[in-house]
Amino acid sequence: MLVSSWLVGCFRSKKKVCCDFTRARVNLSAFVSEGIYHKVGQVTYHLTKVRSLPTDISFSRPPKIKPPTRTSFHRRHLQQPRKNDHNTTRQTTFPKTHTHTPAMSSSSLVLGSKPLLGPLASLSLWTFCIEGLLYYRRTPALAKYNINFDPALVKQEKATKLPAFVQWPADNFNNLLEQPTQFYAAVLALTLLEVKDTATTRAAWGYVGLRVVHSLIHVSVNRVTARFAVWASSSVVLLGITARLAVELWG
Repeated sequence: MLVSSWLVGCFRSKKKVCCDFTRARVNLSAFVSEGIYHKVGQVTYHLTKVRSLPTDISFSRPPKIKPPTRTSFHRRHLQQPRKNDHNTTRQTTFPKTHTHTPAMSSSSLVLGSKPLLGPLASLSLWTFCIEGLLYYRRTPALAKYNINFDPALVKQEKATKLPAFVQWPADNFNNLLEQPTQFYAAVLALTLLEVKDTATTRAAWGYVGLRVVHSLIHVSVNRVTARFAVWASSSVVLLGITARLAVELWG
């Protein structure tokens, strides 16, 4: 009896252990399978979210912001106006703006500061023009009228053999070397005295114009009355320029 009861007890305890072991293995398998299923579900969910994202999103790193250096900070700080104290004032400086100025030639600058040099140079150039006309008419006439170049006879033969039309440019050239020399001296003196008023400048240009008209009459028709009227007018203008110089010197 004791042996049989002991065997029955052992059989029951062994069966209970086996049942407990089987139940624990089933529970472990269910736990592992449930965990794996849960993890797979999470991964699937995240993959679905990633696929639904827009395609134009870039996952690049944001640009690094460079911290302000000491120099740039002070430059910006100096450009900003500071609050003035009650006793001191501070002027704010602004950057200079480049404005386009039209370039002026050197001749314009000279004529602007010394306007009387324009009439002087113009009359000198006109004198060279009359000299060119002199040679243009006289050179062919010397060979045409067979002028003798003997120093003792050349002047007399030019006066007797050459026609008056050939002699007129030479006479006018001599006139341009007489009274206009006073004009050159007066204008140079006024320029040295830095006289550049409008009245004096117009008077100088008027004298040059009258001398040009005098030369054109002299070398073309050579009417003495008309030539004398123009010459007298130019002399009056030259007298006024000389008076202006006298006022500057002794006035």
